[in-house]
Amino acid sequence: MRPRLRIAAFTLVAGLAGAGGYRAATPEAVETVGERLAAAGQALDAARNSGAAPEVVAEAISQYDRALSAMRTVVMQAGAQENDVRLGLARDQLEISRLLAALERVSLERDAPIDLHPGGPLAAARAQMMSKALEPALAEKAQGLSERLAMMRAARQVQEDGVADLEDGLGRLALARSELVAHMQFVQLGGTPVDAATAVALREANSLADLSRALDTNASPASADDRPATPYLWPVDSDILRGFNETDAAGVRWPGVVMSAPPLSLVRAPADAKIRYAGPFIDYQGIVVLETADKALVLLAGLAELNVRTGERVTRGSPLGMLGGRSPDVEEYVMLRDLETGAGLREALYVEIRHGRGPVDPVAWFVATNG
Repeated sequence: MRPRLRIAAFTLVAGLAGAGGYRAATPEAVETVGERLAAAGQALDAARNSGAAPEVVAEAISQYDRALSAMRTVVMQAGAQENDVRLGLARDQLEISRLLAALERVSLERDAPIDLHPGGPLAAARAQMMSKALEPALAEKAQGLSERLAMMRAARQVQEDGVADLEDGLGRLALARSELVAHMQFVQLGGTPVDAATAVALREANSLADLSRALDTNASPASADDRPATPYLWPVDSDILRGFNETDAAGVRWPGVVMSAPPLSLVRAPADAKIRYAGPFIDYQGIVVLETADKALVLLAGLAELNVRTGERVTRGSPLGMLGGRSPDVEEYVMLRDLETGAGLREALYVEIRHGRGPVDPVAWFVATNG
């Protein structure tokens, strides 16, 4: 898609998305967000070039992704602003045409000799008064039109500058993620020995809830305030797409939460733990079940690649694997909804925690802020 056509498409979609109101985007906003993006880019390059640990690179990628998201917001705001100006110009067009037509008629009557005016001297005087009233109104409309056109040009420039930054940024983000994938030591899914109880659970369970229930062997009762002394680390930098015990589109209630994260996100260990199982399960390409030091069972499902094996011990924040997906192009990135899944923009990770032989709300067990 050529740049001008691309901007036109963004403007249309932004106008539809921003119908309920928006903050006006300014060149200063682009500059501010651009500076944030540049700083995040420098941090990302430093992490990539220093041979930092995968979790450090992943954090730099997350920071850069958030800066790109801020630029995306500015581009969408500018698109909504341009679309609003266009609609305003269309509404004013008819009024301006009527003013011009009225002024033309009045001018003809005004310029006619008084003794030859069809309506007589009184009509001629009235025509002169109307002409004087219409001219300032038309001049005011012309001034407003000029200001609106200037706003539209500014909004268009904001979009063009922002899209250029997004194209460059998405390319850098895709490269950093591909490098991270290349440096991760992924293991083959499946084939890792498991104990007898886990093998039975994997064979007989028909759902993630069945599996976690079968693997939860902690007989200690849990109280409402029974939480870890050190809050768990969020496994991915993401948003909560579906909360604890909420039902999905099929009406199934899940005893965990679903997180919506960028594609190829690194999945980290929430706490020091032993890997009870790492591998495929039913339709899931990769799941990880951890048993933490405080005897909680943590189940993570939705990984595309695994970095750990069954029986290993991991520390808080160490990489467990990665989500799947692909890096979007700029059209997808700008035009699709923030939390849209299945379109290459976001991936889902299911998180379930069981403690005291029952599921608990994971949000209460994690740090207050994510990322």
